[in-house]
Amino acid sequence: MASLDISNSWPKTENSVPAVTYTSVSIITVAVPQVGATTRSPLLRAMSYPVTSQPQCASGCYQTQLSDWHTGLTDCCNDMPICLCGTFAPLCLACRISDDFGECCCAPYLPGGLHSLRTGMRERYHIQGSVGHDWAALTFCLPCALCQMARELKIRE
Repeated sequence: MASLDISNSWPKTENSVPAVTYTSVSIITVAVPQVGATTRSPLLRAMSYPVTSQPQCASGCYQTQLSDWHTGLTDCCNDMPICLCGTFAPLCLACRISDDFGECCCAPYLPGGLHSLRTGMRERYHIQGSVGHDWAALTFCLPCALCQMARELKIRE
C-alpha cells in the first residue's frame, strides 16, 4: 500500500508544533491536525451554538395602511374648476395631472400613459385598488377618473 507522508511539510511555529494524526484513506495517508481543548477552530465554535430558530420575514416593518381615494369617482362637482376642465378639455387636465405628479406632461399621450399614471398615483399614496380597476375607470369614465386624480393631487399637496 502506497502512502504519502506530508508531516514534514506541515507549517510549524516557533513555540508549538501541532499534533498530527495519520488516517489512512485508500492509498493516500492524510495528516489531520488534532484540535486540543484550548485551541478550538472557528468551525467547531460555530457548531457548539446550534441554530434553534429560523430567521423571520421582515415584511411587517414595511407594511403600511392602505387608504381610499379622498373623493369618489363620481364626485366631480366637488371642485368645479377641475370638473369643467375635465369635461371640456380632458387632455389638458391629463397633462396638468402628469406635470403635478412629477412626470413629463406628454405622458398621457403615450400608449398606456394614463393607466401607468393612475397606478403610480395609487402606489405612491397607498390607495386601495388594482390595475384592472384603474383600466376600467380610465376606459369607461375618463373625465371622472381624471377629475378624481386631479382632486387627489390637490388634496395631497
